[in-house]
Amino acid sequence: MDITLKEIAVAYTDESAVPPALLRVTYTFRKGVWYSVIGKAGAGKSTLLQLLAGLLKMNEGDMVIGQAHLHKGTKEKAWRKAFRSSGYVLQFAEKQFFEETVEKEMMYGLLNQGVSLNDAQTEVQNVAQALGIQEQMLRRSPFTLSGGEQRKVAIASILVMQPTILLLDEPTAGLDPLASRHVMDVLKKYHQETQCTVVHVSHEIEEVYHTADIVLQLEQGTIVNSGDPGTILLEQTYTAPPVPLKLAQDIEALTSQPIRQPTKHVTAQDLFEALYQVYGSCR
Repeated sequence: MDITLKEIAVAYTDESAVPPALLRVTYTFRKGVWYSVIGKAGAGKSTLLQLLAGLLKMNEGDMVIGQAHLHKGTKEKAWRKAFRSSGYVLQFAEKQFFEETVEKEMMYGLLNQGVSLNDAQTEVQNVAQALGIQEQMLRRSPFTLSGGEQRKVAIASILVMQPTILLLDEPTAGLDPLASRHVMDVLKKYHQETQCTVVHVSHEIEEVYHTADIVLQLEQGTIVNSGDPGTILLEQTYTAPPVPLKLAQDIEALTSQPIRQPTKHVTAQDLFEALYQVYGSCR
């Protein structure tokens, strides 16, 4: 479903000397689109996710989720109902655990929605298998797991709920490169199969480049730029651009051969073919 923010402001304190965490944010997140949010520390990225998850209320402005129109004065029951289809993976996975085993942690939301124990166990097994969570891990306490294992369990606990709005705060934090690629592949597959709306916060620019449909750049609580990854990630200046994108830009300058396309990620094959067209005959 679509999510529309209209002149949203979120402040953690009433002190005028402290600027709001979000300021005059107006934007529409469309159904089925993967959005990645980038920006420096303190730009408002996690605050935006907490707002979209219903964990924070705005001080000013309005938000529309599907048919629900929300504002600062919205009653608690209506507020909670509007976010039932949202799934939020926290930046620090251990903060969302409270059950005594991984299996119970993953089943909690399903059982709370009235799903039978057998069906909940089946769904947990399916998601655990997709994420590489072994049977023996399901019987362990989530608090005894490594940081990377906790991250997988946190993601699994959300995916079993089949959210239509998926909110990801640094989903690969604490994972090695191989595990990170695997987790992102699972998340991308879920997105493609369900056409859910994804809002993904990450400092991993390569990860953003290879997953996002649209990139939003936040600065001081305001969206300052948005567009396709190939454009935004080259324009931003707070970190180095993705390696394939920078190489493509450099090769284009050398060969005058266009490589980059707004709706297509640059691959190693694209770079090879561009160089071969120009230099292959020189062998």
